[in-house]
Amino acid sequence: MDLQGINTEGVSTLLSITTFTFAIVIGFLIAGRHERMTTIRSHLRENDAFLQYLYVSSGKFGKKKQKECQKLIDAYVICQLDYDLNDYHKSNPLLIDLLDFVLSLRLRTKREEVVADHL
Repeated sequence: MDLQGINTEGVSTLLSITTFTFAIVIGFLIAGRHERMTTIRSHLRENDAFLQYLYVSSGKFGKKKQKECQKLIDAYVICQLDYDLNDYHKSNPLLIDLLDFVLSLRLRTKREEVVADHL
């Protein structure tokens, strides 16, 4: 049908095709972003598990060392929360402090050696 020189049937078909194509493109974009968010969540959970393991394991070196480890972990996590994921370099010095703490642990017993081997 012609309405003031416009073929409404052709316009309707074109809009249908455009809408369908747009929906497919948006669907793929959403799926890709969801996959990336799932990957980020997975990495964050691994990091959380490692920090928790580090805290619990540090208890094998005594309450004083565990308290020191707790303070370093708290400082690191608070710094991570203060910045975006892209600003990891701002919390990196605190991660290095945590690593230095682990490397500075003195191994006096066989039990401590076994724990240190898994850190």
